[in-house]
Amino acid sequence: MKISLKNILLENFKGVKNSAINLDNASINIYGDNATGKTTLLDGFLWCLFNKDSQNSTAFEIKALDTTGEAAHNLNHAVSVTLDIDGTTLDLKKVLTEKWTRKRGEKAKQFTGHTTTYYLDEVPAKKKEFDARITDIIDEGAFRLLTDARYFNEGMAWKARRDLLVAVCGDVSTEDIISTDAKLATVPEILKGQSPDYAKKRLNIQRKTINDELTSIPVRIDEATRSLGVLSMPVKDAKKWLNALGIERADFEKEMSALANGGEAPKLQVKLQGIRAEIQKQKNDFEAGKKARAKDSWDSIAFIEGEISKTSKTQSQLDIDLGRNAAGTKNVNQDLINLRQEWHDIDSMAFDGSDICPTCGQSLPADQIKTATEKFNTSKATMLKEVNVEGKTLKAALEGLRIAKKTMTEGIKRINTSITELTAKQTYFKADIEKINADKLDLSELTSEIGELENQIQQADAGECKKELERISLQLTDNSLKTDRRKAVIAQANVNAATQKRIDELTGSEEHLIGELTGIEKQLFLIDEFTRARVDLLESRINSKFQIARFKMFSEQINGGLMETCETVLDGVPYGSINSAGRVQVGFDIIKTLQAHYGVTVPIWCDNRESIVQLPEMDSQVISLIVSEQDKAIRIETVGNKQEVAA
Repeated sequence: MKISLKNILLENFKGVKNSAINLDNASINIYGDNATGKTTLLDGFLWCLFNKDSQNSTAFEIKALDTTGEAAHNLNHAVSVTLDIDGTTLDLKKVLTEKWTRKRGEKAKQFTGHTTTYYLDEVPAKKKEFDARITDIIDEGAFRLLTDARYFNEGMAWKARRDLLVAVCGDVSTEDIISTDAKLATVPEILKGQSPDYAKKRLNIQRKTINDELTSIPVRIDEATRSLGVLSMPVKDAKKWLNALGIERADFEKEMSALANGGEAPKLQVKLQGIRAEIQKQKNDFEAGKKARAKDSWDSIAFIEGEISKTSKTQSQLDIDLGRNAAGTKNVNQDLINLRQEWHDIDSMAFDGSDICPTCGQSLPADQIKTATEKFNTSKATMLKEVNVEGKTLKAALEGLRIAKKTMTEGIKRINTSITELTAKQTYFKADIEKINADKLDLSELTSEIGELENQIQQADAGECKKELERISLQLTDNSLKTDRRKAVIAQANVNAATQKRIDELTGSEEHLIGELTGIEKQLFLIDEFTRARVDLLESRINSKFQIARFKMFSEQINGGLMETCETVLDGVPYGSINSAGRVQVGFDIIKTLQAHYGVTVPIWCDNRESIVQLPEMDSQVISLIVSEQDKAIRIETVGNKQEVAA
């Protein structure tokens, strides 16, 4: 398909009162000093088609400004464009009109906004119809690429440029890449159907998790190692001594029993020893019981803290989702406001009732006036109906957002209730531990009984037997101390054995994780090699489609990895460092390839053309904008013709 520009008319557009350019499908040079309206022609052309200027912006001032910077009022701002599409003419027109409204009770009208009117072949059309007609011819993105030699490199993000080149030139297949290096054969299995970037993200997450675990393992091993107790003697010797001390204690108890039969004092000593032993036993049992009771509460507290942490994370995510919901609701409400304004704009449209033929200037027959009126009313009713349908859709979306907000709000409320309940349980178990720790063992009765026995022993007259009993009692006490030390050695040895088992488990886990980490790093290396091979094939395939333009699709990172990019290169020089002439040359080369891809040629606008001696040969209509200080009004040159056109 071949599209060319036949003529363009600007009226009160960006300071240009009236400028008509008749190109008649020819390539032309437009000369003029700065501020004579050269670029304004391009801005008007793009505004008429796509509501944007040459900088790809919709936020630009269309009205003329006075010396105070205020916009001129009560003027129509219009651009008309006539295109030739494979020999068929299409007239496009867009008119921006101020809207003045008189409020009730006030004499003067007030400026309340703008109304844009669209025309297709001089027939009023709705914006959607206007845009759809242009889209049927060519997509806006494709048009901008084909009409502006700098747009590909200066108007598109690098990722969009990259995606376009791959679409135009074709991507390389996994089989093509693997064929370059046999060691890449396992890459598809590593990728698991995912893109290399996504697979690397997945593997890097796994690597980070393993590295975090590996970082914590030495700390845990160190803590466990430091908890290993030092044994005062070998366990084997402790067990041997414990057995001997048991036999010795039995002998002492027999000897004391025999002496006890010789008088009252020895009997009292035996009873006293038994009570003391009972006191020690009760103390040991009491402390062991407290620890056992407190353990359940500590375990419950740990579980509750974990639940609070998980619940808090869920709450944070709901807070984020609620914020997004609010933003979405705001956007939908704004869309509804805009849609209501559009409805009022359409509703206020009225048929001008003209009975004069715009072509011959004669009066139209009544039946044609009636037909035009009916056609206008039908078009207006259709546009209002479409706006109403769109409004219902937006209201349905708003209701969906409201329901989602209610659901998230209720979820947050339930989470707050859950956190409150968990915190209360946590407080309860902490109080239970404090209560357990506060428990005291009541030994008053046994202590009182010891006092009475000691008084009785002092009063009793046991003779020589008393001294023997005291000796044996001291020996029994020494036996108990030695027995306790041996039992402590055996107990510590059991604790050490359990701790060492945990250390061995951690060490084994560390070795296993190191093996996993090595495997992941190998997979990451293969993905990078796969990507490098893809780079070579892809860049070669893309560059083969262009005559002078070359493209750097990847950049080397400091860590040796590759990062996707898309940078145009001319003779080894990156686009950012190419001079103006080179940028246009490479831009035209890119347009040639894109023309073949899209199967369309459109008018090419070349701004700042004065810096370029010779343009490449192109099949398209080329409109060159050239700064010429001596031309105080726009001057047009076509092949073999010259004409003056004042802006």
